[in-house]
Amino acid sequence: MKDPDLAISWLLRVGVLLSAALIMVGMITHLAGGSGRAIITAGLLVLIATPVARVAFSIVIFVREGDRLYVAITSAVLLILLFGFALGATG
Repeated sequence: MKDPDLAISWLLRVGVLLSAALIMVGMITHLAGGSGRAIITAGLLVLIATPVARVAFSIVIFVREGDRLYVAITSAVLLILLFGFALGATG
């Protein structure tokens, strides 16, 4: 990986564009008389998952660089995010 910042920016752009596309398709489907709510929900889930994927990707970058401190810190951040999502999902 030659430029980790470029790879991360690409990941974030793809996540946001995919989310926007899914939401737009869901809205068009919903307005056309179908049930597009599931597609809209998928788009929102992609939007929420995008920064989480960025944190996970950062762990990979730090492992490759051999930076144990940042691997530990970023792993803790990922665990906190996932724990928060798990608590939020259960109510």
